[in-house]
Amino acid sequence: MLKYTSVGMAAALTCVITGSAQASFAWFNNNFAGWQSAAGEYKTCDFAAYPTNTFITDQYADLGVLFTNPGPNVVQAGVFDIYPLDGSGIDGNCGIELTFTQPTYSVGAHGPDTWTYNVYLGSTLLYSSPGHPSSPTGFAGFVSTVAFDRVVFFGAFGPDCDDVHIDNIYFSTVPAPAASILVAMGLVAGRQRRRS
Repeated sequence: MLKYTSVGMAAALTCVITGSAQASFAWFNNNFAGWQSAAGEYKTCDFAAYPTNTFITDQYADLGVLFTNPGPNVVQAGVFDIYPLDGSGIDGNCGIELTFTQPTYSVGAHGPDTWTYNVYLGSTLLYSSPGHPSSPTGFAGFVSTVAFDRVVFFGAFGPDCDDVHIDNIYFSTVPAPAASILVAMGLVAGRQRRRS
């Protein structure tokens, strides 16, 4: 049973996971400030400490994340037209897979490409995000009411293996109160209805 509601810059997906447990996902497209507010304290992978062509695997293990996709994740440095935040980013060949070492509740990223997120707990798919439109300083992220342990960034176009270029990746292990997400989304939806 899936319920998806579009509310401008945020969207929620509610799905049955097991028994009566439900997860709600708030989607923040080009709304970094909204994501920051909903996610709470977060960690950042900015790739700025590594030279070009560094393969990223376990360099951010101390933050609680491993880069586990089979295609290499390669740092690109000094490329401000692709990575305007700090000139450094990651080229994820065939996408980017993050595996978290502790329960995680939100992920976001700045990047120039179009991508979608698939969110997992073990082998169970919890959420597939809408596509994020590309722009040089674009942001896309989500906040969940239940913990997950793996996220896969997919290039949004083409049936084959698309690279994903990401400037910074952010994630939070802080549980997001379900009520605050749904109330915030209700306020956005209410504003949308009043403007119509």
